[in-house]
Amino acid sequence: MELTPPRFSPLPMLLLAVAFSLAAPLFWIHVETAAPPPGAPAIENPELYGRVLPSLQYGYQRMAGGEWPLWAPGQFCGMPFFANPTLGMLAPLNAVFYVLPPLPGLAMHAFIGLFLMALFAALFLRALGAGWIPAALGGCAYAFCGTSAAAMSRPEMLGVLAFAPLLHWIAFAWAARSRGPLLPAGGAVIAMMILAGSLPLALLFTASACACGTVSILARPDTAGARYFQRLRGLAIMGGLGLAYAAAAWIPAAAWLASLESPWAALWPQSWSVQLPAAAADVPAHILGATAGPRPGVLYAGAIALILAPAALLNRNRRLEVLCLLALAAFCLAIAVRGGGSAQPASPWMAFLFPGALAIALLAGLGADRILLTGRDPRSPLIWGAVLICLAAAGIVLAAGAPAARGAVALALLVLLPFFILRVRWLGTVCGLLLLFLHYADLRNAAASAYLHPYAGSPNWLQDSLPAVKEAEAQALGQRVLALPSARESILPANIGLMQPLASAGGAWWPLTPDQARWWDRIRPHMQPAARFAAPGASGAGDPADMALLNYMAVRVVLGERNQPWMDNADGGVDIKLRFLRTVGRLSLWKNESALPRARWVPQWRPVSGIEEAMNTLLSPDFDGASSVTVEASGKAWEALRDALAPAGAPAGEGDPGASVHLRHESHETVEVRVESPRPGILVLADSYDPGWQARVNGKRAPILRVNGLFRGLYLPEGAHTVVFTYTPASVTIGLLVTGASLLITLVWGAFSLARIVIAMIRGNRGPSSKSAPAMGGGERMV
Repeated sequence: MELTPPRFSPLPMLLLAVAFSLAAPLFWIHVETAAPPPGAPAIENPELYGRVLPSLQYGYQRMAGGEWPLWAPGQFCGMPFFANPTLGMLAPLNAVFYVLPPLPGLAMHAFIGLFLMALFAALFLRALGAGWIPAALGGCAYAFCGTSAAAMSRPEMLGVLAFAPLLHWIAFAWAARSRGPLLPAGGAVIAMMILAGSLPLALLFTASACACGTVSILARPDTAGARYFQRLRGLAIMGGLGLAYAAAAWIPAAAWLASLESPWAALWPQSWSVQLPAAAADVPAHILGATAGPRPGVLYAGAIALILAPAALLNRNRRLEVLCLLALAAFCLAIAVRGGGSAQPASPWMAFLFPGALAIALLAGLGADRILLTGRDPRSPLIWGAVLICLAAAGIVLAAGAPAARGAVALALLVLLPFFILRVRWLGTVCGLLLLFLHYADLRNAAASAYLHPYAGSPNWLQDSLPAVKEAEAQALGQRVLALPSARESILPANIGLMQPLASAGGAWWPLTPDQARWWDRIRPHMQPAARFAAPGASGAGDPADMALLNYMAVRVVLGERNQPWMDNADGGVDIKLRFLRTVGRLSLWKNESALPRARWVPQWRPVSGIEEAMNTLLSPDFDGASSVTVEASGKAWEALRDALAPAGAPAGEGDPGASVHLRHESHETVEVRVESPRPGILVLADSYDPGWQARVNGKRAPILRVNGLFRGLYLPEGAHTVVFTYTPASVTIGLLVTGASLLITLVWGAFSLARIVIAMIRGNRGPSSKSAPAMGGGERMV
């Protein structure tokens, strides 16, 4: 039996929105910024300091200034920026960063995300026929559980979780009664989830919504024959529209991910601020109670939700939806903790926890709606069946749950007991509100974390390091600075090049290409903490002589808290000359007097094949980096160079007689160089090579060489030349064209459909009036 579509009355909706708008910041403040318990250590969230804040500051400051942040020159000698999907530069929910600085912007983003999570889940439950209080309880279970605690400080994940209930609502609505406007609406929601930045979560929630919609379509008796395929085709169209709308983000991301050594590491967080079950045997304890420790448990959805969810099985009017949600929750939980293996943050299976959490929250809301039924005879088995199920679930939690969970369940039973006996409407409302309060308090206490948010600290947390950074920038004279990461990210964030106009040679939490990973594998062992510069799975002790690679990166200044053995040539064989400059605050500066210029001209070159041969050649004693360069022996640019200039074009050690190179203009995506050389040679620019870069010599296109393993080079004939490098990746252009075309087609289709409806209404009004007018008497009125 189908329920009559519920009314979304303005007053209850307003009260629900106000309640969630107050609950979201109270939850966030308690979880993210609260002081740790006495005696417990306060742990900074390093990923917020090192990855999230610098990226937000760089990207959205440029967007607010009217620039398109395609490239980040302050990361690893230059890295693609816009193509990184986790940044969510086009996400609607991230619009707060255009008007607020990163720290308050992160707080406001978390408030809005948690609010939308709760609101959309509650409205979805209301659409399924649940009352307002059970709907609010289900929204609370979704927005303030352990999975939300894992995501609310990561904008890319929170943006997906906020719109996931809305997508499932649209999928169920399409299955019940297919209407044309639902297709672009569903596509728009899918697009917003993709644009948020977490592609795995967006695709997983899209798949779960489509699966639930498909089951609902196939199980409904009002669809048969062609209607099945029509509605199933509608779900496919919905997904296609979402991909088309979000093409501006995912097409550049796909091209970028294809070039990385570990694409999955670029899409999924490597560190979470929650506690994961170490093995499948630990899962029941994590579900039955928040685990003890400095971080909340990711699987805890609340003890009250656990005792209410089983009652959803007795909801006869929404049995199909309940079975879909139950199957989704069981499937996702089983996949997430598959086979008893350890649950690691980077595991792709952990993504299944999030749709499972949504399903459990929706079941809790439907179960609460079944428990809080009023107006029935207390002796009816329809009432006591749900009560007995609730009591059985409560007994399990009381017997096996954590002490805090047992306390929440005991209070919930005391609240519900009078209503179980009397079944009075006003008492149901009071008990439901008390139950909602207890549920929120249980989740809020269970989600408390020892990880401190930067918002809780000093708003000027970077000020202590700024004098040293400014000094390093002045000493570098346009060259690069290597920031040695410290134990505390707030002293000197590894991604300082994104937060200050500093040409940085390193960074952290940034995915690398295979060639970049091999390059940093040589340098990483001599920098502490080393793991932040390593590609996933990288290892090796390294040779101190490898630090001479910094010369080819144009590293003029080293900035850090302490020196390393290689900096004093303590191990010998290090072809790098560092001179201590001074100490500024807690940071020290060293000047690298052996660094090569960032832009230079060389008359010699050697062909190499692969990054390993290139690095070995650069580090060999017989190679003069000041007058020679290695060239990757492949591609059209290599063929043009081979035909124009033979290798070893000048005797070793002769240098560049009379050649001059000047950086005339530089911006984030453009570099202009003026070169005057007496003979043919190669312009070397120690900036990262990327297929998206294009070069023009005196206004004419010229192929770019991959030189010295990672960098850009250009063959130039003798004479004076103006070389302009511009970063214009084709994937960004294609993505924008696809998104623009799909939006235009949708608008035209919508306008055409609206015009047809208006024309049909006009014709319908004219037809009957003209035919019936003669039959009316003069004194008759049309009713």
